[in-house]
Amino acid sequence: MRFALGVGWILVAGAAHAGAGALPLQPVRHIDIDTDEGTWLSPDLSPDDGSLVFEMLGDLYRIPAEGGEARALTRGMAFDSQPVFSPDGRDIAFISDRSGSENIWVIAGDGSNPRQLTDLDEDSVFASPAWSADGKSIFVSRYRAANNGFELWRYEVASGAGELVVPIKAAPDQPREARSSVLGAFPSVDGRFLYFARHVGANDFDRLPEWTIERRDLGSGKDEVLVSAPRSPRPDLALGTAFRPAVSPAIARAHKSARLHIPCSCAYAPHCSSAARGFAFPPG
Repeated sequence: MRFALGVGWILVAGAAHAGAGALPLQPVRHIDIDTDEGTWLSPDLSPDDGSLVFEMLGDLYRIPAEGGEARALTRGMAFDSQPVFSPDGRDIAFISDRSGSENIWVIAGDGSNPRQLTDLDEDSVFASPAWSADGKSIFVSRYRAANNGFELWRYEVASGAGELVVPIKAAPDQPREARSSVLGAFPSVDGRFLYFARHVGANDFDRLPEWTIERRDLGSGKDEVLVSAPRSPRPDLALGTAFRPAVSPAIARAHKSARLHIPCSCAYAPHCSSAARGFAFPPG
């Protein structure tokens, strides 16, 4: 795969936000790179033709699932990441700082018609975008530095209007040890449930953080814990943690037969597959 990477520095006067599609930086030199491998690619599978979209060094590419030449969908100084196909495969949502701040953007499947969905001028940070089952909205986690955690938002694709789905604090005076952080939202294809990983409590960087997998009924708003870390005989030791749930498309045919795959990080977890390093869990 060949692509051009623009790198450089330039002094820019004025506001950081320069309008949609106008990152106020210009490259001073280009580097051509040939590669057939990469890491941290955030791949997503198209539901219509089975091709893959992925990120590499701040640009988005599309490639046939069986391999071949990757085609660039985005280029330039902006850092584009975490692409996800819409349910019909026609559009791709992703995170980009091309407006000067990190925001949610949408492009057509061929890379045309870029459109800024959110318009935040502050030092915003987003993670793990996911389309709703009907393709009308996008779930995404948004980092809040004041609370050192991620809250879950839903943005309408048509208007960009945002709705807070899972806050960090359930009440203004909630103590830090009871606050939550949510990442990796994954809607079921029937639109009934939303799966995500949640961490409750302050972040202690000296210990393995304990994340659980939860399922929210979008009709009732009720949350249910599906996967939690194995209990440890030592209260100061977490034996494992789970994140990034992914629901099988079988849920469209029969919810009871669907399976939930959850990558996990384990010091010792007998429920964790040694081959896939993940849980296989019937959602119920």
